Amino acid sequence: PASSRAANDIAATIDSKRAATVRERSGGCVIDLCGDESKPIGQRWRRVKMVDIVAEHLFWRFDKRPLQDADPDLFHALVEASLEESAAFLHSRISETETPFPLRPQLLESILKTVPHFRESAARFLGSLTPQEQLVDVYERFVEPNLTSPTFVTHVPSVCIPLARPSEEDPYFAEVYELAINGTEISPGYTELNDPDVQEQLFRQQVGDEAERQQIDEDFLNALKYGMPPAGGMGLGVDRLVAMLTGAPSLRDVILFPLMRPR
Repeated sequence: PASSRAANDIAATIDSKRAATVRERSGGCVIDLCGDESKPIGQRWRRVKMVDIVAEHLFWRFDKRPLQDADPDLFHALVEASLEESAAFLHSRISETETPFPLRPQLLESILKTVPHFRESAARFLGSLTPQEQLVDVYERFVEPNLTSPTFVTHVPSVCIPLARPSEEDPYFAEVYELAINGTEISPGYTELNDPDVQEQLFRQQVGDEAERQQIDEDFLNALKYGMPPAGGMGLGVDRLVAMLTGAPSLRDVILFPLMRPR
């Protein structure tokens, strides 16, 4: 059906249009956004399921079980990686503060004494996530930052994106893509869900932080019951795209009115 191809069609449009725009503006592919030129335009950027690309990078084949049960060694390794990230962040912040240099080692040592507590907290947090949340969390923290070439990551768990249509291949996943370039998500897109019963069910089953969850919109559900044609949706992060093309270190550097930027 047409609706099942919406996300795929949007991805093809972005693939062809954006690569053409970069070639036009830069006089050629200065930034490697050409993709596989042996394929037709609109199919040159890589498309890979989230499960598959996580397996490529971390050798964990997601099988819908909790990570701590499916691969305990990887679970503990990711907990340790979280500790290293936290330690590096704390060290950088200490270096940026006005703490007198001779006192910095003592301050860092006192912080590192709390590492066992950090380890317990990190293990408790990762272990408290559902398998779907664990997959997305592992992808966003350990895989996405390493995706340099344009990549459409597809088939995100359905409960994480309640407005997207479940895949006909496996309803556990949604017909979704997340376009990552140079370690950053540039554009999400998905096939719109137009089944009111499934939409209500996903609203009630969704996971994630309370602030990120979609509120149950009875008016929206009622409108769906009247009928909605097949459709697709996308979000284009123009600020992220410009930052990538210009090499800007921060999104604030590409905002149109810099004097109005928050400090």
